[in-house]
Order: sequence, then C-alpha cells, then structure tokens
Amino acid sequence: MDLADLVDPAHTALCVVECQNGVVGPASSIPAVAAAVADADLLARLGTLAAVARSVGVRVVHCTFRSREDLWGGNRNSRLFAAARKSEVQQVEGTAAVEPAAELGFDADVDVVVSRSHGLSAASGTQLIPLLRNESVATVVVVGVSLNVAVPNTVFDLVNAGFQVVVPTDGSVATDADYGNRVLEHTLAHVSTLTDVTTLAGVWQRGEIPAPPLRRLRTPMASESRIPTRTPCSTRGARASVAANVTQATRASLVERRIIPTSSAGLTRPTTAAMTTPPRVARGKGARTSAKGRKTKTVTPVTRPDHRVRAPARRFSEDRLNDPPTGKEPEKAATTLATPWLTNSRLALHFWPSASANTRAMDAGSA
Repeated sequence: MDLADLVDPAHTALCVVECQNGVVGPASSIPAVAAAVADADLLARLGTLAAVARSVGVRVVHCTFRSREDLWGGNRNSRLFAAARKSEVQQVEGTAAVEPAAELGFDADVDVVVSRSHGLSAASGTQLIPLLRNESVATVVVVGVSLNVAVPNTVFDLVNAGFQVVVPTDGSVATDADYGNRVLEHTLAHVSTLTDVTTLAGVWQRGEIPAPPLRRLRTPMASESRIPTRTPCSTRGARASVAANVTQATRASLVERRIIPTSSAGLTRPTTAAMTTPPRVARGKGARTSAKGRKTKTVTPVTRPDHRVRAPARRFSEDRLNDPPTGKEPEKAATTLATPWLTNSRLALHFWPSASANTRAMDAGSA
C-alpha cells in the first residue's frame, strides 16, 4: 500500500507515548529507559518529526502518565508498578515530571495532551480513541517509549479499535536494542505498517498529498443527489462505493416493487423476475433468486454508509489484500461493504478469505 495515501495529513495523527520529563529526562523514574533514549538520540528525531507534522497539519498527541501525590488509584499488580512506586521520581500531576520533553517542541496552542493514571497502554481506558474518532482520524503514527511495554500495548489497542497504525522503527526504543528489533520484526510488523522517521517526514514534507491542514472531513448532505464512486472517508469511516446516481436508483427500485406483476402470491413471473434484481449495492444479503418462479427480493441501494460500520479504516482494506501473510488477493465476498475491524491489519486479512467463503456458501445454500 502507498505510504503517502496511508499517512494523508487529513486523516492522520501522531501519537507520542510517554516522552515526558519523568520518564525520558535526566531525572527519570525508569533510568534504563532514559539511558536507551539518550543512547539512540531519540528525542532529537521525534522533535524533528513533530515539527514536520505540525507544519502539514498532522495533530501531535502527547500520551503521558500521571498520578496523584498520594498515589491513590494507581496499579499495584506488577513488578513494574511496584518499582515505579518506590522510585524517588514520581509522575505527580502538576509537576515538571509529567510535562512533554522540551526536545519535542510542545505547542500548547496546537498539541493535545491525553493523560492516564493506570494501565500499560496510552489508548485503553483513556480519551485517546474517542478523540481520534471525533476528528475522523483513520491512521495513527505511534512513537515513543518503550518497545518493552507501552508502545506494543498502544498499537494493539488502536488496531483492535479499527485504526491503521504506522510505526517508525527508529521512533521507539527498548531497554535492550536487540529485543526491540525482534518486537518490531516478529510482532508489530504483522499488525502495523513499519517505516522510519526520515521516510515519513519526507512524505509529509514533499507534499505528496494535497490536503489542507487539520481539515475535518465533511459529511455528505442528504440533499446531494450523487455520491462519488470513491470517497476519501464517509460519515463513520465506511467508503460508499455506489456506481450510479443514488437518488435515481432508489426511485427506480421503489417503482419496481409497485409495478412488477405477480402470477400468484409470493411468486414472480419468469419473464419479469430478472427485472427485480437490481445491482448489488447494499450491505448484506442481496437478491439471490433467478427467473424460475421463486420468491424474489429487491435490494434498495445504499443512500448512506452502514450505521454498523464504526471504525474509520475501511477505505484502506482493499489496498492491503496483497500484503503478507496472504500473498495473493482472495476472492471478494458477496457484500460490498466489509467490516473494517476485520481488515485493518495484515494479520486480520489472513482470515478474511475464509469469512468470504463462508458468506458465499451460506448465500448459495439459502438460494
């Protein structure tokens, strides 16, 4: 899939995980992570990437961790949390420890801070996912610390929520460099798109995508008589693939239901049965019978995206069908719109052809 289309600034956000003074700075509650960040010169690269993101209209979201001064409500159920509680540096809200690192160039007027006080992920149980959905974000670039725990957890939660995820391989570190490389190669490569900071910044800087900064995707109005064949992103992230004028097709379908004569109750004349089979433009079961006198159903064309399609990543699924591990494009299912949370990663696409085959088998058996 083309990286330029995947990280279009109109639907992309940059998520910086726990790059705060109390974690990656000189006074860190996790010295091993701070040392890995310093050795890799990570903050300088992320500062450059964040500056480029702001210049093209990509929202920079700082996902930080904070706690109460008395640590009330914090986790106690792992050795990581126990070590953090004993540390001399605490991530107390309102202190410099929870502020984004200075190298990131934090801009209070543009950047967004999403904090959490529990858990291991920047997305689970926080406001991150609702905020991204409200702004029609489809792709999230995840950087920060660390590849040991927080970054993989955040990537998994975003993929589970239906987002496309991009992970720059040099945008994160682990306490052990070899382990970090294995996590990228054997885990994150299967559920996200891997690139590097230089390539990603270059795509944004070259302006390969003519999108205005921080533009909210417009919802088509009901009064519009035609929906383009390929839309960037529709009301809830589902792409409407309608080949003809929706209003005209709907009117024609309704007329068919009124004027098609029947030979008996529930049966259609062989000479007119074919007329009641409109194009497959709706989600789910379409007209399945042939002109042999069986009961015939007419499918009303879709005039808006399916309300059950919640995730905003559907528009990328067809472009990723040839990505590993599938190796080849499977046969397409009978339905026009597929559930995006099954097709927003290469691992999920491995199972999609089987689901399509089951759909076709059920349609054939009920015909």
